[in-house]
Amino acid sequence: MIKRGKLGRNKGLYTGFERLDKYTYGIQRGYFSTYGGDSGSGKSSLAIYTHIYRPLKDAQANVHVLYYSFEMSGEVIYAKLLSLYILETYQREISYKDILSLVNVISDEDYELIKLCQGFLTNVSKRLTIIDKSVNADGLYATCMDWISKHGEFHKIEEHKEVFIPKDPEQYLIVVVDHIRLLRSGIEGIKIQIDKACDYLVYLRNKCNLTICVVQQLNRGFKNIDRRTKNDGQYALIQTDDFADSSAPVQSSEIVLAIFHPFREKLKTCEGYDIVELRDAIRIIQILKSRFGESDKSIGVSFWG
Repeated sequence: MIKRGKLGRNKGLYTGFERLDKYTYGIQRGYFSTYGGDSGSGKSSLAIYTHIYRPLKDAQANVHVLYYSFEMSGEVIYAKLLSLYILETYQREISYKDILSLVNVISDEDYELIKLCQGFLTNVSKRLTIIDKSVNADGLYATCMDWISKHGEFHKIEEHKEVFIPKDPEQYLIVVVDHIRLLRSGIEGIKIQIDKACDYLVYLRNKCNLTICVVQQLNRGFKNIDRRTKNDGQYALIQTDDFADSSAPVQSSEIVLAIFHPFREKLKTCEGYDIVELRDAIRIIQILKSRFGESDKSIGVSFWG
């Protein structure tokens, strides 16, 4: 590992946030991350940006992503990725609803710009697999195993032991589950399904060196009025015990991030930022856990959902 590092091969993929990477080392192979946030706070946007868009846009062909999208269809995901690419490449804002003409028919000018970006979508589609139908934990394991098998082989070395040999030792295999509360629960209940899914994901992370990102809802209690009366009246931000349904994702993770929406909570200031001025254009990314880096850091970021 020291020799690999000397050659620059231990540096994680860029998330798009330099301050975040300083504390978490970017997107690392074999890291399990959990992103938590309230509904509409931008947790899916954050996961799409750090674990799908940036790795597929910046890295070479050895990055492959499996995205369990239980809230959005594949078409919407591709439109969101295209929207990000157009914004960063041409500095033009065309939202996914404009790209898909969900409200008004797209203009000829924007349509021509989209056609210029077809190569980006074609390249991404070769390395991105989207599962946009709900599955239970067993279904997640089965589909993930099938996807992994396309990028390497399992070899039996003992009666009850096998190893995974990747086709490319330098490849990144990234799995995103968005969000885990929407696993098909059945009669067992959602907690058991989440716990089982995390057990599967940890097993596959360890065996196949997967990079994993799980998106999770927060408990409603995180908005409790007590939060506003403690700490000399300062609003207490998100904590690890605010994550809903199961503690398994947090416990399984090397990295736990929360995304906080201060304008929605009617705060005037937050972490030194003027929320009255910034309104909906800011989010606070909290590093709640960084097993090998630094925790308890808060980073203000500009938000364009």
